[in-house]
Amino acid sequence: MHVQSAPAVIPHYQASFRPGEFTRNVIHDGSPVRVAEELAAAGVRHVLAGAESGVSLAEWLAARLGLPGNDPALPGARRDKSLMASQLRRHGLDAPAGIRATARAEALAWTGRHGRWPVVVKPVESAATDQVHVCEDAAAVGRAFDGILGATNVLGSTNDAALVQEFLAGVELAVNTVSHAGRHHVAEVWRYAKRPGPDGTVVYDHEEALPAAAPLAVVAAGYVCRALDALGVRNGPAHSEVMHTGRGPVLLETGARLPGMVLPAAMTACFGVSQVELTVDAVVDPDGFDRLVGLPYTTRVHLRNVFLVSPRDGVLARDDQFQLLRDVPAFAGMSLSVRAGTRLRRTCDLWSSPGHVALAHTEASAVAAGHDRIRELEATVLYPVGDALPVPHPHEQGSTVG
Repeated sequence: MHVQSAPAVIPHYQASFRPGEFTRNVIHDGSPVRVAEELAAAGVRHVLAGAESGVSLAEWLAARLGLPGNDPALPGARRDKSLMASQLRRHGLDAPAGIRATARAEALAWTGRHGRWPVVVKPVESAATDQVHVCEDAAAVGRAFDGILGATNVLGSTNDAALVQEFLAGVELAVNTVSHAGRHHVAEVWRYAKRPGPDGTVVYDHEEALPAAAPLAVVAAGYVCRALDALGVRNGPAHSEVMHTGRGPVLLETGARLPGMVLPAAMTACFGVSQVELTVDAVVDPDGFDRLVGLPYTTRVHLRNVFLVSPRDGVLARDDQFQLLRDVPAFAGMSLSVRAGTRLRRTCDLWSSPGHVALAHTEASAVAAGHDRIRELEATVLYPVGDALPVPHPHEQGSTVG
């Protein structure tokens, strides 16, 4: 069954939401008690968040029905990034210094006390670098704050505050986990590469899987498991982003759900099992899952997810050219969020990325070559807008996006 957490599906999810794949779609129209009663009548025994927009409702439903879930006393700490940081510090873990500001004067006063540039300004509750700004001076902080406060974020809620935080320099990592009854299994650790986007935004370039024994992976995994305890994550998948700084690992945020745009087949090719499969195992075979907890994952190939970056705004005139991506070296799969007729945005965050391509190979050089080829195609044929169409490559004729 699927619980639609709001009457209208968030635009970013519309392309991938296929209600026909569920036995029933229950629409939450503001009455969570009614939804809980419908799930109870159907004999539902587990509730899992499908995306960040469903985390709060999924956890409330699990608690209401007496089903496995996360600590109901700490729901805000798994959505509100300022509460998240406070909870980490309460448990002796490092967290970013910052302030939850509801007025521009508060934001500027904190940056004055902080006395170091740059700083980061972002929504308190959002996801995927939505409205994240790296600010080099007070004027930029003011502009970022004004653009965030009162605006609707990508998850469909109104920003009633902005988070102003220290800028953390270092290596950014993602740690994906699955938990059962408070025990955490690390499914994979990734190293991010990002680059500056337009107007102080941050754009994902790629993420690369790290071996479990890599020093950065070991330190980040240990820190994240302690952070999950502090945040009350006890059951289900989680996606945690960590900056490894000169003072050690610091949590940027944890999402109590699977990461977005997952290609399970590519994950299985690298790790032998995907976080999606492990999530299912924790529900249907908890004893078998418990035997995996604490065992290091394996990496069989070099795996890199390359995020597509659109250089322009406009309406995508056609989409068959994306089939050219299947011929890049080390291609292992792709996930697209655009098709012909989609209004492209110049990529400024993960939400405005047209998709991503998974590259997997036993040779790192093949993965690097595939990455280079993707960027070449982006610069030439991937994003025809309006009537200014490129001359079709012979390979493009007759192909369709899969």
